Amino acid sequence: MTKINMEKTNAILSAVAAEFQELDLIFARGSDLDVVEKGYARKLIHAISTENKVLKKAISYCEEAIQMRRRIYGEDTAHPGIALSLNNLGNVWGKLGDNRKAVSYHEQALRMRWSLYGEGTAHPDIAQSLFNVGLSWNKLGDHRKAISYHEQTLQMYRSIHVKNAAHPLIASSLNDLGAAWFRLGDHRKAVRYYEQALQMRRTIYGDGTPHSDIAASLYNLGNNWGFLRDIGKAFDYHGQALQMRWSIHGEDTAHPDIAESLRSVGAACDCLGYPQYACMFQGMASQMIRECKGNEDFSP
Repeated sequence: MTKINMEKTNAILSAVAAEFQELDLIFARGSDLDVVEKGYARKLIHAISTENKVLKKAISYCEEAIQMRRRIYGEDTAHPGIALSLNNLGNVWGKLGDNRKAVSYHEQALRMRWSLYGEGTAHPDIAQSLFNVGLSWNKLGDHRKAISYHEQTLQMYRSIHVKNAAHPLIASSLNDLGAAWFRLGDHRKAVRYYEQALQMRRTIYGDGTPHSDIAASLYNLGNNWGFLRDIGKAFDYHGQALQMRWSIHGEDTAHPDIAESLRSVGAACDCLGYPQYACMFQGMASQMIRECKGNEDFSP
């Protein structure tokens, strides 16, 4: 991490710590804590995007937030602020790669949100927790459990956004279900969900609009058709993904998404019997990966 980034991170953490110190005083004055909680959440988003040692500091701040809120609202009280802190702890542990702890905190947040809003209620916070639990189980390799939670998430987002049938969160849920079925090896089911996600994203952003979510859907479909041994379709989708990623990032830009698509187009060319083109695309991908790794902002 550069010196400038570390200074920014320390400033963020100091600001979060200062908010915690002020929390009791604000509550004692009878003020509304919503502003403090929202400020804390915004700052935490910045904190959890940094390196591991900063994430570990973020964990201590999340734990302090839970203790402080339980002192304020009661040890056994269900409160949106406590649920938010449990959710944030799950996010941070997930960032650190401890998905067992992540799923534990996300399940606690989910149970509290069910208690607050009702288990059968379509509420954005419940949908968020269902998504997070599903994501954690996916990372732990229990894809059937993940599918169960992702299906609940999809149903809830459809209930919440019933007036806007094409919504980014619905498209993301369809994509998550495609990914889970892909990991289970059912590529036909994965294709069905990925196609729905692609159609919805084109409706949301525009059929001819270059967008990273549309490019990701095209890439995912290319992968699935490759596993289904329809190399022509795989090549077509990977080619579309590559063209879109060039449009988004620039043809002369070294970007990991472009490198990923170059490599996939090369693999499809090889399977189609064009080794000279495969070699060309694979060479371009390898060169771009080296350039990306030379960039301090690259995250593999």
